[in-house]
Amino acid sequence: MRLQRITLYADGSTGPEIKSGTAILLIQNGEVEVGKLVLEEDEYGSSSIEHPINAEDLKVEALDAVSKEPELLASQKAIIVVCPQSIFSKMIWSD
Repeated sequence: MRLQRITLYADGSTGPEIKSGTAILLIQNGEVEVGKLVLEEDEYGSSSIEHPINAEDLKVEALDAVSKEPELLASQKAIIVVCPQSIFSKMIWSD
């Protein structure tokens, strides 16, 4: 099963449309980070990525998930994909 790519536009919208708080993998410079995409409801279309407190522990599993699609790791551009449920369920968030 291929990872679903998410495009984040300058106005803060996404394609396909996702909800703020969706778990994602950020693939950049051959590395993978886990987190959730936070879409701000402001006039600038701001967004950020919140990382779980156990993000470092999940990097190996995230890299393994992405390595099944090597073109993602080789990309010169940052890529955001929906995080597999198996990784998302292990994320621990601070209160």
